[in-house]
Amino acid sequence: MGKKEDISQEAIVKVIGAVAIGIFVVKPLLNFFGGNDDDRDTVREQLDTPLDESPFSREFIPYLQYLTAQKITNPDEYWAGWKWNYDNGMSTDWEGPPNTLPDLVLTAEQIYYAFGLMGDSADLVFYLFGRLADQVEVAMIAGYLWANYQVDLLAYLKDGSSFFPWNGLSDSELSALIKQVNNLPVNSQ
Repeated sequence: MGKKEDISQEAIVKVIGAVAIGIFVVKPLLNFFGGNDDDRDTVREQLDTPLDESPFSREFIPYLQYLTAQKITNPDEYWAGWKWNYDNGMSTDWEGPPNTLPDLVLTAEQIYYAFGLMGDSADLVFYLFGRLADQVEVAMIAGYLWANYQVDLLAYLKDGSSFFPWNGLSDSELSALIKQVNNLPVNSQ
């Protein structure tokens, strides 16, 4: 009986070792080699873009203009209120038109949970960003994530969560997403 326990412990150690190698070695290598120089340049340019010019930022000027027009003086408090609504039973079966505030809150939450220990969901991230009407909505998601999770949207998309730093989008995926967002109108409303 002792031998059977040793084998099962050995098997567990092997599985944990294989997962660790995959997470800490293979995934970063695939991310690094998965893009080309153009992809890395696109990502670098977006990271170097001033925050007030980046739709991935809560400091994006058209987003700040939207907040002013809506008479929202404390965006962090505003988005925290939406998070409270979400946490306390806001319907996840929203049947209103796309890109309303409840829909944007659900989108932000789905983006936040798209990265995890067992893998990243790049397809989900592309789908969610594909539903957004304009760059201001991207900045609204950035504002929501910052107010509720202290997460910078672009850094999160690139690196994943700080708890699982090996995840996030590859350079080629992030480059494609940046191009997708930059092709959106600034403000469609």
